[in-house]
Formats: sequence, structure tokens, C-alpha cells
Amino acid sequence: MLVVALAPLLVLPAAHAHRDPTLVVRLTGISPAQPDGVAIEVIDDELTYFVLGNDSVEPVYALDPDGKPYLEVSAAGAFGDVDSRYLRASPKNRAGAKVVERPCCKGDGTWVRLTSKASWIWPDPRLDPVLRDDSRDQARGLGALSSEPLANWSVTFRGVDGEFEVNGVVERKRVGKVVTSVTAAPAELDVDIIEARPPQIRIGSGKHEVVVLDRAGRPYLRVSPKGAFGSRSSEDYQTNLKALLLPEDRGTGWARVAGSAPGWLTWGEPRLDYSAKLPTASSDEQQLVINRWRIPIEIDGRQAEIAGQSEWSAVDPPVLDPPVEGPGFWAGDARTYAVAAGLTVAVAAAYRAARMRRRRNDAEG
Repeated sequence: MLVVALAPLLVLPAAHAHRDPTLVVRLTGISPAQPDGVAIEVIDDELTYFVLGNDSVEPVYALDPDGKPYLEVSAAGAFGDVDSRYLRASPKNRAGAKVVERPCCKGDGTWVRLTSKASWIWPDPRLDPVLRDDSRDQARGLGALSSEPLANWSVTFRGVDGEFEVNGVVERKRVGKVVTSVTAAPAELDVDIIEARPPQIRIGSGKHEVVVLDRAGRPYLRVSPKGAFGSRSSEDYQTNLKALLLPEDRGTGWARVAGSAPGWLTWGEPRLDYSAKLPTASSDEQQLVINRWRIPIEIDGRQAEIAGQSEWSAVDPPVLDPPVEGPGFWAGDARTYAVAAGLTVAVAAAYRAARMRRRRNDAEG
């Protein structure tokens, strides 16, 4: 049985470091290409973060505007200069940390080991640049916003082959609503969508055993009349669901999902996440499908799938007052955003908070 969420989600991005809920920070390109084994990402959530991963033995350095390294990441772990304002090291990183010398920066800065893992996440202040004044655009309504970015940013990194630039923009998102629906599912299951960021899937398995496969095709979640369980060995579990659904131990095998009723499972599914696909001010679309998704499952050992889509449609924007503070502060009709927050169910907020804690803990741990 297919059940479509009745209440659309008004899409107003969460407040970021720049304090404007209609802005998004986006990575647009890396030039020249980063070295093999290196991954760089920007996460624009409650704060805006860089994520740097490097499983190579050759280190990659993040450089400050003067060309001085302040972060080093390689297969040996992550090291940082805790005196640098660009690293924004936490008290946890500073307290009792042993100062070490790094080949790049002998006698320069206070370097400590941040983690033994080959990745780090941090809110570089250059991801929150000074914005151009678009108050005239705002006075005409968000639908009339210029397609020109409000700011451009660039951060330099250095790898084994030399320096490379990571570039991006800050731009305004259009206000719209999103309806996520299930378009195909086995008839013997109850499948529901809870609009959130990302949308959540709710499965009622009836008398059957249902196994959800992760993005690598491995068992991820399992639900039956005996209860709901998650696989600790699944990469999707390791990166997305541990903090919210499963115990914090580092074991293997299956763990019971806390708070789930027998035969029912609800989870925030990353394959339904559409946040990076929302239209920006440069788009004149009034309605479009921004995400089509497919979730492979097994029912009593038989292969099947759940499929669906998220459809965005524009809404009439409010007329906004001009900014009353400096660049980067939005001072429009806050009541509109209070209503939007009320439409986002509380469990979605719990998921987002848990996911961010998970990212920070894994990066800093």
C-alpha cells in the first residue's frame, strides 16, 4: 500500500553561520584537480564546514591567505595548528594535547594531532564571506532576485603535485515547497513518507521480513514482527545513522533500533536528500522534479524495491524589509520562517542534530 505525505515541506534552508536562512554556500570547482585519494566537500548545515579526506601517504595541506599551512591530512591522520584562526580548533583539541613538529612547519605554530583518521571537518571562516548588498532585489521579492552570486570564495590547498584552488559561491535559494511521494512499492508493505530534511521513510512489514540494502548493495536495515535492526557493518549505517538509531559501541553484526515498534521502521534516508538540488535564484522554473530515488529491498529473501520522487514548486515570496545589520544578516519577515519550522516534524530536527554531532565526533575523535 502506498501512502503519500499530505503536508508539503516549505523549503527554507536552516540558519547557517551567516545567519540568513535563505542563503546557501556551494562548492563550484577545484582547479587543477585534487590529487588521487583526496576528497573535498562543503557541508552547508547549521554551520558551514569544509571536509577534507585523504587516504594517501602524501599529505594535503590547507593554507591560510598568506600561504601558511594550518591543517595537514593524510593516511597517518590529521594534524593542525591550533593557533590558527582558520582551523578554529575546539577546547577539546587544545586541552592536554601534545605539541608535535610537522615537516612543513618546524618551529612555526602550535601543531597537535587532531585525529588518527584520514579526514577532518572544520568551519573555515572564508566560507562565510562578506556579501554584496541585494536589498533592492529583496524589496521586489525573492522571485526577482539576481542570478549573480552574493559572494565568491576561494581556499588554497597544497598536495604532492603543488597547489590547487577550491572555489565556490554564496547564493540565495528560491522559496518553494517540496512534496516527496512513493511511486512504486510492494503491495504487501505499508510505505509512508514523512516530509523532513532529508525525507524519512516509514515501513510496515506486516508478517514479512524486510531487509533494506545500502548504497553498496549490502544489508543495511531489517524489520520484521520481531523488531527493527541496523547493520553495524554497513557503510551507510557508519556514516549516517549511528548517532540517532543505534548504540555507540564499535561492534559488528546487527543492533536493535531503539524505540521502534515490532514490524515498523522509520529512518531518515540519505538517498532521499535533495538539499543540493534545490533551485537557486538563477533558475526560473516554477515546478520541477528535483530527485528521483530507488531503495532496493528484500522481502523474505525476494528482491524488490521502493521508488519515489521529490517535486519542488515555487511559492509566492514575501516582500522583505531591507537588511538592518551588516552584510550577511537577513532581517525579513521572521514569521514566515517560524511557520516553516513548524512544518518540519520534530524528529527531523533530531536527525539533523544527531547527524551533525556524528560528523563532528568522527572528525574530531
